[in-house]
Amino acid sequence: EEEALPVGRTIYDAILDVMESAAWVGKTGNNAHMRYDYASEVDIISVYRPAMVKAGIFIRPLTIEIIERVMAGKNHRIIAQLTYRIQGRSGISGHLDVPVLTEGVDTQDKCSAKLYTQGLKRILMQAM
Repeated sequence: EEEALPVGRTIYDAILDVMESAAWVGKTGNNAHMRYDYASEVDIISVYRPAMVKAGIFIRPLTIEIIERVMAGKNHRIIAQLTYRIQGRSGISGHLDVPVLTEGVDTQDKCSAKLYTQGLKRILMQAM
C-alpha cells in the first residue's frame, strides 16, 4: 500500500525528498573514442523518475530561447536556454522555474532531441 504524502508540503520539500532518494546515478555509458564513461539518459531517468513519483513532483519544459543555430551540411548544432518547471501534484505548493543552458549536436536529424535530453539531464543532476 502506498504511503500518503504529508499535507502542507512545498515544492522545496519535495525536491529535497528527491535529493535524498536519488543520491547516486551510475555511469553505464562509454565513449570509447574520447575515453570516458557517462551517465546515460536511461541511467538518470531510472534513478530520478521513481524518486520524483514518490515525492509527487514532475518536470516539464516551459520555454526555449535559441541562442545559436548552425546547420552546415550534415553538421547541425543548436545552443539554447531551456527553462524547465518543477511542480507538484495537488497538495504541494509552489513551483520552481530553472533555466538551463544546453546544446544539441548531430549529423542527422536528432539535434533538437539531443538538446532537450541534455537539458533534462542537467536539471535532474544539478537542481535535484
